Amino acid sequence: MGKPTRGNYFLDLVVTDAGGAAAVLPSRNTNDHRIVRVTVRVSLPQGHTIAYKGWYFAKVDWSGLLCYLSAVDWGPSFESNSVDVMAQGFTNFLVDACKQFIQYGEFEDLLLLITSLAQ
Repeated sequence: MGKPTRGNYFLDLVVTDAGGAAAVLPSRNTNDHRIVRVTVRVSLPQGHTIAYKGWYFAKVDWSGLLCYLSAVDWGPSFESNSVDVMAQGFTNFLVDACKQFIQYGEFEDLLLLITSLAQ
């Protein structure tokens, strides 16, 4: 730095190869330390939009889903002798119930390519 950072003294060491990116500014309060401002330019990773199909959990009617599931008579769902049949029936029922209270469909989202930072 080419200017003092405390009163007339160079007490705070700042080492940089950033050319004009560093500057000593006047103090903003009553102490005698000055502010060192460093401007750093960085490039952000590029992103691209991806489309995916799935559940949109940001807008779920949780109380509606809870009320719906609480009113179900679960007994008939477990009357089969086959675990596979019961599991498939339960899964189908639960997915259908969720489709009533959770938005499901195709969405777009911005995917940042974080791997580009490591290159």
